[in-house]
Amino acid sequence: MNICIRLMAEEYQSPSTSDHPNVSLTTTETKTSNHSKKSELQKENTLYTEPQPKCYIGAGNNAELIESILTSIGYERQSERTDDFKLKWVQCNQSVNWNLFKDGEQIVNHIQGEDYFTTKIQLWQSLQTYEKISMTMQKRSPQFLPLNQFVPETFKLDEKNDRDTFFNTHKPGDVWICKPSGLNQGKGIYLVRDVESLKSKFAEIDSMDKKKQISIKPMKRVIQRYIMNPLLVQGKKFDIRCYMLISSVKPLLIFYHSGYIRLSITFNIIR
Repeated sequence: MNICIRLMAEEYQSPSTSDHPNVSLTTTETKTSNHSKKSELQKENTLYTEPQPKCYIGAGNNAELIESILTSIGYERQSERTDDFKLKWVQCNQSVNWNLFKDGEQIVNHIQGEDYFTTKIQLWQSLQTYEKISMTMQKRSPQFLPLNQFVPETFKLDEKNDRDTFFNTHKPGDVWICKPSGLNQGKGIYLVRDVESLKSKFAEIDSMDKKKQISIKPMKRVIQRYIMNPLLVQGKKFDIRCYMLISSVKPLLIFYHSGYIRLSITFNIIR
């Protein structure tokens, strides 16, 4: 989740009576102006100064860009991890101590429960739950689509029942793509044509005692049927990048951008 830093307003110019002959101006604007000047004078005569807001920026994607934006509007970057901040920008939700978070006083670029949409396994489970609930509704949305119409066959390799279903589904010649649940930028993704090596690997893990399984901490993964005849744009594979800014949860306020498509190199199934 990104953060809307500031909206800059253009200077307002009052209309004159010559511009609008049918409008008579009152002295309200003059009184407001005098009050503002008085407040500014009082602020100048006091020793109190507004403390410089502090921000903590974690390492990761675009940290330098975020720092340049925040420092340009008056934020001071903290070099050490601390819960004394006005704004915190980090890569992972786990880097936010929600028990100490001061709602209404602090800003973070994450929301609680976002893992249901930001990790592959939990996104898949959320979609399954949505489909299950929608199918039980007598009056469901006309825009409703079953999962099998827009998501390839998907299985969770870290769950034995789902994994066994995948092994039984696989047929010689099938191609699958295995993806780590919590990584991005294509990291850790590989194609699977022969499932025997996967069977051997998980059989070895299943034979271990629970303590040893925990110590290994195998990365959670999903495996999906590879799309052999994908939709192409100008002869190239692509993905869709859409952006959504959740600026408030209570009340829920979301800004949506139509996004863009990112093209790959020219598609060639042989290579």
